[in-house]
Amino acid sequence: MGQVGWEHFLKELSVQAGDICTHLIGFDLEADLAIDFATIGYDPDFVKTYNEHFAALNAWAPGFISQPAGIPVDCEVMCPTEDLIETEFYQDWLRPQEDIIQGGGALLFKHDTRVFALGGNIRLKDAERLKKGWLKLVEHLIPHMQQAFEISRTLAGARLETAVVANQGLREVPGIVMISEVGRIVFANAIAQTMLARGAPVSSDIRGNLRISDRSEAGGQRMVLHLLSHRLTSANPSFSLRVSDAVSKSNFKLRFVKLTPEAQIAFPLDKSLGFSSHCTLLIISELKPSADLVSKLQIKHRLTKAEADVACMIAEGLSIRDISEQRHTSIHTVRYQVKAAMGKLDVDRQAQLVGAVQRLGSHSPFG
Repeated sequence: MGQVGWEHFLKELSVQAGDICTHLIGFDLEADLAIDFATIGYDPDFVKTYNEHFAALNAWAPGFISQPAGIPVDCEVMCPTEDLIETEFYQDWLRPQEDIIQGGGALLFKHDTRVFALGGNIRLKDAERLKKGWLKLVEHLIPHMQQAFEISRTLAGARLETAVVANQGLREVPGIVMISEVGRIVFANAIAQTMLARGAPVSSDIRGNLRISDRSEAGGQRMVLHLLSHRLTSANPSFSLRVSDAVSKSNFKLRFVKLTPEAQIAFPLDKSLGFSSHCTLLIISELKPSADLVSKLQIKHRLTKAEADVACMIAEGLSIRDISEQRHTSIHTVRYQVKAAMGKLDVDRQAQLVGAVQRLGSHSPFG
């Protein structure tokens, strides 16, 4: 099951446990499924503030994560109530939601790159009546949920890779990352996991949030992160970035495709990974060194360095706007450079320009 399936499960679980708040959260960089804080019973506005602020203040989290996987844990073990009520997390997040101060949960998996947790919050007035039964229910569910994750993670990743390769017309499987609407990585295939591990061209922070690495120039990472933040919140359905890594001397194309459950898309994500909120698919492809191609365009077709660079970026799939932002030039300048390159290559359309550049790049260097 993906996020949608797990939310249906949590809804039924909430009812069976006596109308309590239930949640499931986790990430798995070595697998093919992750859950971005699926919840039932919590106020949606409070879920948003949790992602934005209170996750870092969760007084239960340190005690919970210190427990072994596979056993139910009482919230009193995570953090005693007398200590909890002194925290901002209790006063500003738990108490306003009908004082959901009791409950417990279990770590289903616990590893540096794989953590999943099931939890439930019970109103203080209902704790004596419901808490014992909730913890017993969690104990019974643990092995079944672990098995469900193992099955889902095997199926979903293969489907996604096949869909991306076919849709994008790629010759090989790229790095694939799924990013939630709050910037958290909820899926990474094996190739992307390797990139995340080495920190280039993407990495993640301690909370599993995506970071873009650009070590090619001073201030490059700051520029890319600012641009990424701006574009992810814009209305554009897709966009691309080109980043480089000075250590490996490699260039990468990062293509972001925004997805929603209602969208008519070519990727069967709702039937494989599943999601219930806006997500962004990131496709990472390593670019072959283009210095020789730029030189060929300059020598054989008399393009300027800027015109050759822009022609190569067009051939890599970047839009005029993408190129404008990455080169810190106006859209009008980029359009002029593209038009000039088309004239020198004797083509009338951008598609023809792409074909001409790709053909030149595939020729022998001695041709």
